[in-house]
Amino acid sequence: MAKKSVVHLRVYKGSSMAYDANKNPLNENQIVKIQHGSFEWINFMKMAVKNGYCKVKVEKVIIVEGFGEDEKITQVNETSSIEAEVEDAINPKQVVVLTDDQKRIKELEDKINSMLNDNKSKSKGSEKEKEKEIQVKDANDVNDYPVDSVELKSYYEGIMGKKAHHKASNETLIEQMEELKNKS
Repeated sequence: MAKKSVVHLRVYKGSSMAYDANKNPLNENQIVKIQHGSFEWINFMKMAVKNGYCKVKVEKVIIVEGFGEDEKITQVNETSSIEAEVEDAINPKQVVVLTDDQKRIKELEDKINSMLNDNKSKSKGSEKEKEKEIQVKDANDVNDYPVDSVELKSYYEGIMGKKAHHKASNETLIEQMEELKNKS
């Protein structure tokens, strides 16, 4: 016995969908019945957009078994695979083919990003430790100021209660902290 699945598609003509106040489509539309997987199906899917269809909707899928008087028709309830196939034909996803150099660059960028993400997660824990160390340090001794400018700026923020200016030199920050220390 021959068994074939026939897909009923509602096709809408136009460059985009238009609806009336009751959300009914205004586009010219019709039902197209095509046997799934056939040569006609493949050509229809390739040419749907080029033929001027802005939307194609799967109405129903039926399975036809037999021929003539022995014909048996059953409706399929699960049509998600066919709907996905139609969606891919109407709204194709662009596949970007990368050259060997572009692939190598992408791999290196991914490695750099993963390393940076690892460092960020590690530095979150170490930032808390640095803050504790800064609070423990005695601000009375000039030699206790951090040498690294990033550490000095976070130290400055802990002492002054505000962020350091992004162009301020280390000497300027130390002078400002010393002025605050002398005032108190």
